[in-house]
Amino acid sequence: MSKRKKCAPSPSTDTPSTAKAEATAPWCQRFQLLDTCYCFLVAKKAIPSLNTIVSLATHMSGNPANLTATHVRQMVSIGVVELNAQPRDKVVQQDEFNPASRDPHETIELVQFPDVPQPSKRASTKRMLLFQRALQTTSLDLTNVPEFEAPIGNKRSKSADPSSPSIPFQTSAIPYLNTLMQTSYYDGQVVHIETIPTRPARFGHRQLSDLGVCDAVRQAVLVDKLYSHQSDAIAALLEGQHVVISTSTSSGKSMVYSIPVAHSLVTSQATSLFLFPTKALAQDQVQSFRSFLGRCNGLDPSICATYDGDTAMAARSSVRSSARVILTNPDMLHVSILPQHKVWRTVLSRLKYIVVDEAHMYRGIFGSHVANVLRRLFRLCYLYGSNPQVVCCSASIQNPREHFGWLVPQQSLCSTADNPSAVQVCSRGVAVLEPEQDGSPCGAKYFVVWRPKPPPTTSLDLNQNNQDMTGSTIFQSAQILATLVAAKVHTIAFCRGRKLTELILDYTHSILRSQKLGHLVARVKGYRGGYSVESRRAIETQLFRQELLGVVATNALELGIDIGSLECTLHLGFPPSIASMWQQAGRAGRSGKDSMAVIVCFDSPLDAYNTSLGSAMFHKLPEAVVLDPNNSQVVQQHLLCASLELDLLSQRCGTNAIDRVMFPNDVDDLVATMVAKGTLMVSGDGFRVPASMSVKDITIRDIAQDGYNVVDVDDDNKVIDTIPGHRVFFQAYPAAAYLHQVRFMRYFADSLDLPI
Repeated sequence: MSKRKKCAPSPSTDTPSTAKAEATAPWCQRFQLLDTCYCFLVAKKAIPSLNTIVSLATHMSGNPANLTATHVRQMVSIGVVELNAQPRDKVVQQDEFNPASRDPHETIELVQFPDVPQPSKRASTKRMLLFQRALQTTSLDLTNVPEFEAPIGNKRSKSADPSSPSIPFQTSAIPYLNTLMQTSYYDGQVVHIETIPTRPARFGHRQLSDLGVCDAVRQAVLVDKLYSHQSDAIAALLEGQHVVISTSTSSGKSMVYSIPVAHSLVTSQATSLFLFPTKALAQDQVQSFRSFLGRCNGLDPSICATYDGDTAMAARSSVRSSARVILTNPDMLHVSILPQHKVWRTVLSRLKYIVVDEAHMYRGIFGSHVANVLRRLFRLCYLYGSNPQVVCCSASIQNPREHFGWLVPQQSLCSTADNPSAVQVCSRGVAVLEPEQDGSPCGAKYFVVWRPKPPPTTSLDLNQNNQDMTGSTIFQSAQILATLVAAKVHTIAFCRGRKLTELILDYTHSILRSQKLGHLVARVKGYRGGYSVESRRAIETQLFRQELLGVVATNALELGIDIGSLECTLHLGFPPSIASMWQQAGRAGRSGKDSMAVIVCFDSPLDAYNTSLGSAMFHKLPEAVVLDPNNSQVVQQHLLCASLELDLLSQRCGTNAIDRVMFPNDVDDLVATMVAKGTLMVSGDGFRVPASMSVKDITIRDIAQDGYNVVDVDDDNKVIDTIPGHRVFFQAYPAAAYLHQVRFMRYFADSLDLPI
């Protein structure tokens, strides 16, 4: 019978084996950090020099003491790791911006693993086993080293990723970010946080009573004081100047034109024309302006009306005869109002103010067309005896004064008392209110840059088509939106394109259902072009009333439609421009409240570059808005349209002098070219187009205007969507799956009817 060993009580001091294990643990952590940095650099085809690895480890872990050059040299003594000194002139430093500035005779110490050099997960595991064995046999004193500290922000024991630096920021100060960072899918994706501090209000020295605004309008204004930029802009308008206001989103720009327009309605028979780039904006603003007029004693709100493609034919004559404030768009001005100017004579002859809202949208070829539409408008205004002022409201742009000079005719024309038929070119001042003059208050805004980490995919996964897509930008954006919706945070997600909008909406609904939050699905909707007018208006109303917690939208909601108070914006990729980024982020945080903007990066060089800029990205100037009103092709098209309205360069019609002022200096040469081509013909002492020509033949927005209706053949051919002609072959080809508001049943294209 064998004897059993009697176990003695453990002594108060550790056994040698226990002490050895405790001493080796920090070294294993250092080795893992070294190995991670090595793999990252080799995978990126960068040189794994000692200095680069130590710097990267510091950047990654947030503590320079976690891995030093001394630690690496000690690991070389332990084994597995080697340092190989090479002359600099024989090593190309791919990760250096200016290698020529270094001493060519200097040596570089390269970190190497001669036994297992591959930068793979399997090789890392093998290297760790080899290092652990070497630790057990080493005779070095492993205890006389500082304690290893875990990398900042690692919630779980995952290998650190050097591409995701730690964020030395008190995230508890940021609304709703803690909610995201406590989720199961968070793994250090936040790589940058930019804080835009609170801005206090600055009020103007002159208030409404000082500006001479009539009592009826003063009583209708629901604010005690005007901000400084509002006061200066209103004063300039009442003094007869043009005004350009390029201040931040929700800075009260609409009040700048609403007060002078209402004042002119009360004190005279003046009319005003509001131009918006979209019908949705006009529909939104007509309600708020009618509400304002309703508070002005003596004004009937019905004198304000929209006139666009959605206006019923039966109502159009009523608008022309009784409305004094007309809200429309450049397209309607081009194809309806100007060609039918005789029935608009009363409005045009009394026109005092032209409001051009969201003026930054008028750029490129579209802006060039709109500039010439405005030339035609001013041409008719002069002939009917009016000389309107212009109010241009835009998002923050780099060149507001220059843009105004291109967009709006600068000549102010009037008749002389001695010779009423002569044209006198007068000067009218232009007051420009830039972002630096913005007096409106705003809460703090936190920009959070979120870079997804794709999960590791093995060759077996690829062969079996079994890739984990939870790390994609699209899916993580849906996860973020679902998390914010579940936390009752009102959020708008901006997507690039219609299809992406539907995908994010689909994923978000699926995530909510999987989390037993199906009751919230109805409170998350999509918003994009192609939806019916009724659907878009309903969604806008639900947003304004805060009935929706989330909306997934294209940049259709980037413009100033009033959608109430939001707490957060979510962006799939960096927006296409600085101006767009601020415009989109400005949709949240109104009324001086703090807000958050989460930018989820795509795996693209552009997003990688924008991320690398750090704080500089959020302190860039917005882009300049450029257009060419004198583009000869565009001008010729609008000369044709102008000749349909009234003969060009005709002394009899009174256009000879005005056309030479309104159109470019080479207008005579352009007209001669058009006559030679046969597009213009001589008409008395002027020029006009053949009778067969129509302004509808000239588009001011798209090259191709064809659109296609998507109809549900199982529901009496009900129209559920519209698709532009240039997209239909990519989205609605036969057998294509077509998403629309993530219906429970996806639509499948049955056929595509093309015009013959």
